[in-house]
Amino acid sequence: MLVYFVHKRKDTPFQKIFLMFGAFIIACGTTHFMAIWTLWHPDYWLFGGIKLITALISLYTAIELLTLFPQALALPHPAQLEATNQKLAAEILVSDAAIKYRLSAEAALEQSESRLRLIFDYAAIPIALADITGELVTTNPAFQKMLGYSQNELSGMHFKEFTHPECLTVEEALFEEMRLGQRDCYQIEKRYLSKSGQVIWVNLTVSLVQDAQGKPQYCIALVENITQRKQAEAALRHYQEHLEELVAARTAELIQVNEQLSWQAGHDSLTGLVNRREFEKCLEKVVCNARTCPQESTLCYLDLDHFKIINDTCGHLAGDELLRQISCLLQSCCRKTDTLARLGGDEFGLLLYQCSLDEAMRVVQALHEGIQQFQFVWQDHTFRLGVSIGIVAIDTYNLNLEDILNAADTACYTAKHQGRNQVHIYQLDNRELQQS
Repeated sequence: MLVYFVHKRKDTPFQKIFLMFGAFIIACGTTHFMAIWTLWHPDYWLFGGIKLITALISLYTAIELLTLFPQALALPHPAQLEATNQKLAAEILVSDAAIKYRLSAEAALEQSESRLRLIFDYAAIPIALADITGELVTTNPAFQKMLGYSQNELSGMHFKEFTHPECLTVEEALFEEMRLGQRDCYQIEKRYLSKSGQVIWVNLTVSLVQDAQGKPQYCIALVENITQRKQAEAALRHYQEHLEELVAARTAELIQVNEQLSWQAGHDSLTGLVNRREFEKCLEKVVCNARTCPQESTLCYLDLDHFKIINDTCGHLAGDELLRQISCLLQSCCRKTDTLARLGGDEFGLLLYQCSLDEAMRVVQALHEGIQQFQFVWQDHTFRLGVSIGIVAIDTYNLNLEDILNAADTACYTAKHQGRNQVHIYQLDNRELQQS
């Protein structure tokens, strides 16, 4: 039985003692059996040999037991074993709970990492992780699609390699400030260059991730593709510039039209000379200035002689052409500072600024001689003209606009009344002549 027990329980300590006890029991049983046997069959040599074997086994077993006593005494007491077992059981329970908690935490962490990975991979906005030197660690598919690179191509690539050269200086300075801890993040609008060389406008936000001790670990870049917005802004600017050009052109056109209308309002459409309305404004200014600054000016009225004959003989076209030619002739004889106007029909007005009567007579005489020498040719007809000129001085004694105009008209009438083609200076008795 002991041999069978040892065979089945090979983990039992002191197996050799169990085997020796088994041999000793067998030897003792054989000795007792031989003692009974020798009563009927005395064979003392065999009986003595068996007893010798039994004695040797007993002696050997005792010797083995002596060597095992210290080990047996070292074995713990059953109470100690029970306490130890209870303690082990409690520790096993605690360990089991810790293992379960750890497994649960690992599962939660794995689930969180899986969720974050899904968010990272399926985010519509491009995301990139880079180390503190600016080299990319990983990117999401949206980032890869935007630039046209694969993850393997982007891994280890520095952000400078796909940044537009004109945007490098600004971002390098911002990145260096963030790397040195002078800022936690920065945001800029910049341009990327895709693998195909296409320019991509982005709104870039870069944040620095630090450990518990505040040491920089890596950077997270969130990228918003604003290329379409920039293209729309450029198109809008182009359209605005186009509108501004159209408005400027239209404004210039309106200014030109306004100037033309203003010019037409103050000039005669046939001769291009100042008309009566504008001429009277200029004359009024001279009169007002003469009140404060006593400087003599002169007003002349010119009336062409025999104009009606040419107009009736050759027609209105000839009359219009004659007026144009006479206007050019009069302008060539006047000073550049003077104002020449067509007052209506064949009547003209000449305002000589800061001009005394003596100086005015020299200018008027040149006009008179020029018209006398002038020949008007129309088809087969040749005509000579005369001109009646009335002159009035504008001085401190004559500062009423209506009176000055009436005086000039009176002087011109007097020149015609005295035989035409003459120059006459206004005198007080001229008014009496005109009234008579």
